[in-house]
Amino acid sequence: MVGDRPDSLDVWDIAIIKRVDFSEVEVDDVIVFQSDINGRPILIIHRIVGDHFLGGYETKGDHNASVDQDPVTEENFKAVYVNKITFLKPIAQLAANQKNLIFGVLSLVLVGMVISEVIHIIKTTKQQQMEKLKKEQEEDLKSKLYEEILEEERKKLKS
Repeated sequence: MVGDRPDSLDVWDIAIIKRVDFSEVEVDDVIVFQSDINGRPILIIHRIVGDHFLGGYETKGDHNASVDQDPVTEENFKAVYVNKITFLKPIAQLAANQKNLIFGVLSLVLVGMVISEVIHIIKTTKQQQMEKLKKEQEEDLKSKLYEEILEEERKKLKS
């Protein structure tokens, strides 16, 4: 909905929308509605310019020369445009145009996290094994000392 009005959107603006009841919208509101283009459902943001002769509202993009063919009714109405975020345009453009790059970076981050987690698991397992071995050695040492003390006591009793 590129246009020169203050509430018009530019390419890569991020629209903030709000769900409202269809009865609350009126002429000159910028709304979001669902339509089909080439058999695929898409969301469109256009301005209400009047009542449609078939019922519902007639809409038009601020940059378009003619009104939309189909009316916006309660069935295809989704939300009302509230505001826009313009300072994130470079990020939105990057996200749309560089999907492979973003996927690659996220994949590398994920692989790094998996490797880090595997290293953590190995360290934890090794530490648990060392503690178990230390405990076994302590128990073995205690047992040997106990046996030595018993042996000394037996010798004392015999003598």
